[in-house]
Amino acid sequence: MLSTFILASIEKLINTAIDTSTTSRFDLIVLTNKVLRVSLVKPDIQIDVVFGAEHIRFEPVRSAIFEPKPYDLITLPDCTLHIKTPSELITVFRTHLDDLNWECIKGDEQVFVNAYYLFKNIDILNLTDILNDFQTSSAYKLLDKILKSTT
Repeated sequence: MLSTFILASIEKLINTAIDTSTTSRFDLIVLTNKVLRVSLVKPDIQIDVVFGAEHIRFEPVRSAIFEPKPYDLITLPDCTLHIKTPSELITVFRTHLDDLNWECIKGDEQVFVNAYYLFKNIDILNLTDILNDFQTSSAYKLLDKILKSTT
């Protein structure tokens, strides 16, 4: 439940940053109806980043324990990014494309390149303002309280 709350907060933060950047909104249009799967080793998490015309959405990847039902929706990603840790994810998006280890990317590399530029083009100044607003929000206070109670 805590991970869902954190992911929802990050999703909201990214979508707000995209809304404040004209360049990012144009970058998002190119990615409409594309799916980038982020596969982490530690913690063992797989998340699909689903790109819509106006926002992104995080969806957990579910694996069927039993035989899949005919009505189960299976989303196949256009591209998968295999990384070890969340800090490595941040490093990937800070690295210049020419210096990137492309072995961690499988599938349609153009989807990754477009997502890379989308996240690179988010206006850092606006993101700082958004983070400041988030820190005064009730969601941040609740998250801070939960994290303090678990340590």
